[in-house]
Amino acid sequence: MENISISTLFILLIALIGLSAFFSSTETSMMALNRYKVRHLAKEKKNRIANRVLKLLSNTDRLLGVVLIGNTFANIFASSIATIIGARLFGDKGIMIATGALTFIILIFAEIGPKTIAARFPQPFAFGVSLPLMWVLRLIYPIVWFCNGFVQLLLLPFNLHKHTGKHDDLSTEELKTIVTESSDSLADKNPEMLVNILDLENVSVEDIMIPKHEVVGLDLKNSWEMLVNQLKNCEYTRLPVYEGHLEYVRGFIHMRDVARLLTNNDLTKKTLLSILREPYFVPETVSLHRQLINFQKTKNRMALVINEYGDIQGLLTLEDLLGEIIGDFTTDSIDALKDNIYTQEDGSYIVEGSLSIRDLNHELKWELPKNDAKTLSGLIIEMMQTIPTIDTCIRIDDYLIEILKMENNRVKSVKIWKHPE
Repeated sequence: MENISISTLFILLIALIGLSAFFSSTETSMMALNRYKVRHLAKEKKNRIANRVLKLLSNTDRLLGVVLIGNTFANIFASSIATIIGARLFGDKGIMIATGALTFIILIFAEIGPKTIAARFPQPFAFGVSLPLMWVLRLIYPIVWFCNGFVQLLLLPFNLHKHTGKHDDLSTEELKTIVTESSDSLADKNPEMLVNILDLENVSVEDIMIPKHEVVGLDLKNSWEMLVNQLKNCEYTRLPVYEGHLEYVRGFIHMRDVARLLTNNDLTKKTLLSILREPYFVPETVSLHRQLINFQKTKNRMALVINEYGDIQGLLTLEDLLGEIIGDFTTDSIDALKDNIYTQEDGSYIVEGSLSIRDLNHELKWELPKNDAKTLSGLIIEMMQTIPTIDTCIRIDDYLIEILKMENNRVKSVKIWKHPE
């Protein structure tokens, strides 16, 4: 080194600091890269650079090995050069001066600066350095292989050797977070729809079914005139047909078939029974995700929901299920929900006991516990462990509830408000 001029040493020092900055920015950009976006570019866009980046990322140990070896080499070599320059210019004091100056320069120009820029623009940086990084990897691959192997050997006693599983698997909750945070780049209701789709696995059929006592159907025990009048004024596309009680269901009818019979003046009780379609039953515990697939497989659009004993609990339609994804098709269900919630001047609400806890939480942005109950009435009875009486008050978490009306051992209406605390 004694024969090398000061100017040459300075040039070499600057080159080493640049090399250190290269490896520092490479490490940050590669680790901060959106791998799913890169996979999309590689798979759908056939991007050659994206494929090269994915190849580098496929082995994180090897990638970090080449980056850290290169960065360590550049920093130590730069330190040696700076020490020589300092000693030549200032004697023994120059070593301390060179150490302090080089520490500051590397910190700003080879670490913080490059890493900050690389973290803000990871994809351009990663794509730009991928080719030279691949060359460096091929050049020093034996050293990288030896260092990684030696590290793995040291980690064996601690059971921290290389993990063979997938690193990029995302849970449903993580996917929902990604969709929510990407809402600014998605149009209109798309983020909400995507989150709803991901949530289908956590919602069961009984959460959205129409309760048995609210099901509108055709009772064959009614007079023929009443049945015809009901069919002529029906606002639904499909109806369950039963005898006296929904438990004695005969099947479903499609109003299109009824309209054809009415047009041909051929509607009789016999022809009505002839167009009945087989009833379709589903367990109440089936997730909406699974039931959506089942509807598609069976080509059904309406199902009767049963419990573990085979008793009918309610009715589920494909429209109700799709409404969980894209929202209600009409304003009828929205109006029906608001008709069950009445805002009071004091900030409380008068709520119908038959309202589902899920709908109430969604409408008021509350967090009433669901437990095993599906309706507000069921939750109150479950928490009290008895049938309440009028004017009874109960506190459930942060919510105060006063019973206003009872009907057939069910809570008909309540006054509810959230405690200020």
